[in-house]
Amino acid sequence: MNRIQLKSLKVHNDMSEETTCFSATIYVDGKKVGDARNDGGGGSDLVHIDRRKMTDADFTEIAIAECKRLGVFERANKEFEGLVTEKNEAHLAAEFLFSELREQAENDKWCKRNHKTKVLFRTQANADAGEWQWIKVTKKSVSSPHDNRDKVIAHIMKKYDDVIEIYGTTLTAANLAGEIK
Repeated sequence: MNRIQLKSLKVHNDMSEETTCFSATIYVDGKKVGDARNDGGGGSDLVHIDRRKMTDADFTEIAIAECKRLGVFERANKEFEGLVTEKNEAHLAAEFLFSELREQAENDKWCKRNHKTKVLFRTQANADAGEWQWIKVTKKSVSSPHDNRDKVIAHIMKKYDDVIEIYGTTLTAANLAGEIK
């Protein structure tokens, strides 16, 4: 679980121009410590840490550690060679971490919404790109809406030999062998 979380996250894509317009409450280890926002006009995220609850230095230290744990800096340096250095990681940590957490929240929201009518799955190539594939599930009857879900999962497991994740399903040896009936 992430030590830093964004709660009450509101993303305003309609107001986003150069950067993502958002507002959120910042929690560290389950305790509210401040707020973050961006007006979407191209500037940096504005972070306000309540100094009665945590110092800016302590928050930055935790943000840097979270960026390293989640591989945020590593991905940024692959995309833009040498972007993150020891000298500027403190300045970039909150910005990059908030971007990562917003993307995770938007992905979770999309998955929950689409899981109702589709089986969402990832192969190794999808996971590397951060993408999902899906197959629509048709309902056999109103009384049993998930009749075809197991058949779709079995089909996925037989057709794609590199499936690493199916949303909302625990992969077992039977799943991996395509033995779901």
